[in-house]
Amino acid sequence: MWILLRNLICSQWVITAASCFYHEHENNATKKEFEQVTKEVFVSLGERDLMNEERNQHNFYAESIVIHPDFQPIDTLENNLALIKLNVKAPKKRFRPACLPPLERNIQLHLDLNVNASIAGWGQPPSKDNEWEITGSSVHFRSSNISATLEEESVCRRFSKKADDTAVFCAGGHG
Repeated sequence: MWILLRNLICSQWVITAASCFYHEHENNATKKEFEQVTKEVFVSLGERDLMNEERNQHNFYAESIVIHPDFQPIDTLENNLALIKLNVKAPKKRFRPACLPPLERNIQLHLDLNVNASIAGWGQPPSKDNEWEITGSSVHFRSSNISATLEEESVCRRFSKKADDTAVFCAGGHG
C-alpha cells in the first residue's frame, strides 16, 4: 500500500505526483490493466492519523486517473503530475480546494531562494544524526507541518540526479 500526498483542486479532482503510478506507466500497462489499478486507488480526505479512522475523514475511490502526457519518469521530474477523479464530489462544507495560481503566472522558483513555504504530510522528519535515515519506528503516522526554504540545485543533486531541472524546485525543512 502506498500513502500518497494529494491536494483537492476542485470538488471531484485531486492532484498528486505521476511517479506514484510509475510502475504501471513504465511498463506500458494496457488500458484494461490501468483501469484495474484505478479501481484499487483509495483517496482519503481529512485524515490526520493514518492508524485510526477519524470522524472528519471522508474516503473515496478513484473513478479515473490522468497522467500528464509529457511525464518522462526516467529522465526528469518535469511534468510529474497526475489527476485523480473521485467517485463522488467532496462535501463543500468540509473540504476547500487548494488555491492554484493563474495559468499566466510563471514563478521562477529555482531563481529565488528567499521563498519560504510550508509542507504538510506524513513521513519522517530529518534527525540531527542522519538526515535521510528512515526506519519503521521513526515514521510519523500523524500529519504534521514543517517550514521549508528553497535550496540550491547543487544541494538537491546530492540526493537526486533529476534535481537539475528548472521546471522543479528543491526545498529543505526543519521543525
